[in-house]
Amino acid sequence: CSSLWITGTLSISSVAEIIADSCLTCASQVLRMFVHLIGAKRILLIGRLKGYSILDMVEALPDDGKITACAVESYLGVKSQEKQYFLTSFIFLQELVAVGEHFDIVFIDADQRNAVNDYNFVMDNHLLRMDGVICVENTLMKGQVYLENVSDENVLAVRNLNNVINSDPRVILPVQGGMSVIRRSRAHADRVIESKVCIFSP
Repeated sequence: CSSLWITGTLSISSVAEIIADSCLTCASQVLRMFVHLIGAKRILLIGRLKGYSILDMVEALPDDGKITACAVESYLGVKSQEKQYFLTSFIFLQELVAVGEHFDIVFIDADQRNAVNDYNFVMDNHLLRMDGVICVENTLMKGQVYLENVSDENVLAVRNLNNVINSDPRVILPVQGGMSVIRRSRAHADRVIESKVCIFSP
């Protein structure tokens, strides 16, 4: 990935400003629900983050919770009192691995053609704790991923991502319908992969 990303660590006490005028969406409410359900304290955000998503997750975190963000600056919508710095997403993820970081939830809303690389890196390098949750945004693309005669590179990349997730024995509950929700589990080579469909709509 050659584009510049802004990275930083956000905690409950260090969030100084969040995009005003942000409205709650179905997707952000789902994320908030997962924070509560699994008792998440550490969240990794990768990609084109939206202010309302961050707001919902920050409000759902306990007082000692922390969000680590790797996002395009114009989409971040949050200013942290801590030092922020520019790195490529790949370099930043490598640094997280180097310091032994593990996360309860990883939210991926990156460039479609890079999302599968982010997913594989997170899983292969154990950035997601066992029984943690990955949420991947925009995996339905308004139904385009299910059309046969499609040549759009972004659509084909997302279709490939869905195939990778569906065939990955390390995860369970691949949900395809605008957002894929994946829970990490111990790998069982002979386990049958079951794809369950759930459509998140406003």
